[in-house]
Amino acid sequence: MKFFDKLFGRVRSPTGRAGKREQIRMVEQQKSTIMGWDWDLYSSDIVRSAIRPKAKAIGKMTMHHIRENQRTREKAVDPEPYMRFLLREPNAYMTMQMMLEYMITRKELTGNAFALIVRDGNGLPVELFPIPAVTTQAVIDERGEIVIRFTFRNGNKSEVKYEDLIHLRGDYAENDILGTTPKRALSGVMEVIAASDQSVIAAVKNSSVVRWIMRLLVPKRDEDVKAAAENFAKSFLLSEDGGFGVAAHDNTTELKEVQPHDFVPNAANMDRTMKRVQAFYGTNDKIITSSYTENDWLAYYEAEVEPDVKQISEEFTRKIFSRRERAVGNYILCEAASLQYASMQTKLSLVSWVDRGAMSVNELRALLTLPPVPGGDVMVRRLDTVPVDKPEDKNPEEGGDDE
Repeated sequence: MKFFDKLFGRVRSPTGRAGKREQIRMVEQQKSTIMGWDWDLYSSDIVRSAIRPKAKAIGKMTMHHIRENQRTREKAVDPEPYMRFLLREPNAYMTMQMMLEYMITRKELTGNAFALIVRDGNGLPVELFPIPAVTTQAVIDERGEIVIRFTFRNGNKSEVKYEDLIHLRGDYAENDILGTTPKRALSGVMEVIAASDQSVIAAVKNSSVVRWIMRLLVPKRDEDVKAAAENFAKSFLLSEDGGFGVAAHDNTTELKEVQPHDFVPNAANMDRTMKRVQAFYGTNDKIITSSYTENDWLAYYEAEVEPDVKQISEEFTRKIFSRRERAVGNYILCEAASLQYASMQTKLSLVSWVDRGAMSVNELRALLTLPPVPGGDVMVRRLDTVPVDKPEDKNPEEGGDDE
């Protein structure tokens, strides 16, 4: 106990001696204490519900390794088996879906998300591990290279070269390398939310307590006043301990019930506070409760999801492939089709895209959550259409009206 006394100090009574403080109480009293916000965003149900739709949406996207021929512009999808496995199973503990959800959640909570790239003896990436650091710091080592210093929950520290890290950033304004944590921006509204929740809990608890003031009409000593109050409480208020639950008193005492007046914020104020958090994360009730329309989701996708999809694609490409590999056409493509959330009517209208060569049969079946079919990846085109660069292929005797 001496260590904790030295660290936090001991509670002292007004007389200066260490010990338990005494209070003058009524017959029955409940103390309402409002604690401050503990700076843990993820413990808030409002924050967690605000960031979950984005994390789930990005976790559903599919990542592909694309190799584009610089002369013919032909593109090969997932040409390397090792890269295909890496983009499906980044490590032995999670799939790419879970890893992306984890990293997006970390980015929304802390402003930064990191994943370590593990390479084999030939320099090829074989595993990706998200880093669950508590604090991060960007430093320059003695060789002039950028190093990220991580501190973990168990107190351990580690330094990793920045070139070996996939780094996703949130609000990027105050630091050259790292994103800005949202905790400071949300501290005020989170204090309001914490105080509001605790005031409601305290009001509910206090509503079940009957408070009384006992006034003694006959002068008595302090010991007798305290004993009378305790006897009244034990005999009539604590019915579970043998009391009758019925109060009785003589003409030497006067009892008065005290009604609690706990402040509880009204529903309008609480809704406005919740909407402030949702607005900070660019979402709303419809997105959170999955009651959105097609246009609602498309607006949310373009404003919030699509920028993160682009950042993931570019960051994975920049860190996984060398400069030379990128120069010859290697990059990572993230497929997060917003049409997956379109209405069935909109999806069925895409049938006309198939016979015009805009999409393949299997691409349409994927939007309809149907399995691919053999030959469905071959692009088809109606006979009355022709590429614009080959007008000589059109037979004037076929199709159209002759004048």
